[in-house]
Amino acid sequence: MHQRLNLNIPQKNTFLLPRDILAIADRLIGMKFGMGTLDNMNHLKNKCIHSVADLLQDQFGLALNLITSTPLTATYESFFGLHLLSQVLDRTNPLTQIVHRRKLSYLGLRGLTGQTINFRI
Repeated sequence: MHQRLNLNIPQKNTFLLPRDILAIADRLIGMKFGMGTLDNMNHLKNKCIHSVADLLQDQFGLALNLITSTPLTATYESFFGLHLLSQVLDRTNPLTQIVHRRKLSYLGLRGLTGQTINFRI
């Protein structure tokens, strides 16, 4: 943009300065009175090439937006809620995650059972 407006501003500046806005207004006024030219929209430098992966990603995104997540969430929670040792992690705050992991370490495989439990825990 700085090259087109004939401004000597470093490329690291990514924000608009007051002189940018003045140069843009000057260029627009010049175009209004026929002193400037517009870009050719059909020129190859103004075109973007989309790969097949980009097009597929867009189509999959559209398809996924059509699917509602409520039935999937209900199926997921009912499947993992059937087993005693599987639980859905509550993500309300970090403390609940720590407590949940502590419970799993006590009650998981090779953990506490009715025969090995005592009051020293």
